[in-house]
Amino acid sequence: MCDVSIIIPTYNRCKLLEITLKSIGLQDVENITMEVIIVDDGSTDETFKMVTRYKQKIQNLQYIYHEHKGYRVAFVRNLGIRHANGDILIFVDSGMIMCRDFVRQHYQSHKKNSNAVVIGSIYGYTIMQSDLTFRKLIDRNDFEKTFKNIENLKEYTDIRMESFRYHSYDISNLKAPYIFFWTGNVSARREQIMKIGCFDENFKGWGVEDIDLGYRLFLGGSIFFLNIEAKAIHLPHEIETGVKEVLEKDRDINNKLYFHEKYKNIDSELMVTGFQDVFFNRDINFLYENGIHRFDFRQINVKKIMEKNLDEYAVINGGFNASILDYSHCSTVLEYDMERYNDLKEHCKTNKVYHSIGTKTFFADKQFKICLITDFWIYLNDSMLSYLIKEAARIANSVFILYQIESDANEAISLKRETWESLIQHMETLHIDYEKYQYEENEITFFYLSYGKECS
Repeated sequence: MCDVSIIIPTYNRCKLLEITLKSIGLQDVENITMEVIIVDDGSTDETFKMVTRYKQKIQNLQYIYHEHKGYRVAFVRNLGIRHANGDILIFVDSGMIMCRDFVRQHYQSHKKNSNAVVIGSIYGYTIMQSDLTFRKLIDRNDFEKTFKNIENLKEYTDIRMESFRYHSYDISNLKAPYIFFWTGNVSARREQIMKIGCFDENFKGWGVEDIDLGYRLFLGGSIFFLNIEAKAIHLPHEIETGVKEVLEKDRDINNKLYFHEKYKNIDSELMVTGFQDVFFNRDINFLYENGIHRFDFRQINVKKIMEKNLDEYAVINGGFNASILDYSHCSTVLEYDMERYNDLKEHCKTNKVYHSIGTKTFFADKQFKICLITDFWIYLNDSMLSYLIKEAARIANSVFILYQIESDANEAISLKRETWESLIQHMETLHIDYEKYQYEENEITFFYLSYGKECS
């Protein structure tokens, strides 16, 4: 056994891997026992000879080779895990330059919390090989100088840094910290990873397999910590044949859809649309902080909005409001909040209830006659709202978006009016034909939009 295992998958990246091994050889690991595991996915270049040379410079350097059978990064990393002897597993990519105290930073973060998952920082992750300025900043003989050259340049910083700053560099209490689990620079205890079953090898091609592992670590109770001092620089490189084809298609969309099919919950829904951080870690806070209330049917005659009853042919989006449910029977209800979702499941036996926002569902095209979107959702960011509106139009013939404004003017009401106007602009941007309605009752202004073939 040892303290730390560094697991590095590689495929025909001999020169890049050599730089990574060189930076490992310079690590300050006094009083830390370490091994390095190279898992070669069938390289045909000089990788084996180069790694053999480095066995003289790095103690406990393992080289594992297997035949190349396509891009199988989950399988490759699992092979490394099975051969690892370390208590802490650090995952990096070949072509990463690690700062001198990289291993120590990961190690110390785990010593502070035995159930930690540690996220390090990655500079230059999206830089293309054609970026000559970036390449000139890389001094392969002086890594400390290289870090000084790069880490203060905004264009080369970690692309997640804006989110890190937004969360004050503390991700331990976020609802979706696993979205930052990128295996270019992360670590977890071997025991944690073995307990949840390692990487899911059903993911094919590029992407999502690492976030899936992070998600299961999160569900298993691991606590995520950000350590931006565990710094690594990602060197640009050519994309191998086969991998390039994966990236040139729709990148990781098939793996995202597999993730959604695997879990069928709100987390997987947000994986497909790509809004885990924006929704879970930002938008929800806005909704609660501004005291957004849902459309109250008790104030109005429901038939002023629609002639049809809310029956088994209706889906209510953002539906937990007793006043709405009083007008529904056997309807389908989508509810994002887990507490309200559980309450609905327990008390509303006649309704089918799903833990979902409604941006990506498993319903068939035009499965419903009516989709009712309550005003709770129109405060979503524009991109996410676009998914919601389009999906509603796909699953239902008619869509109604409800909205209400109390007549006592104040800052909150002004905010709501601005949001309403933004929604109108959004519908026009999507080129959706709609009808707009407004009326007053009991000192409340009611608005609603309708669109779809049965709305006119």
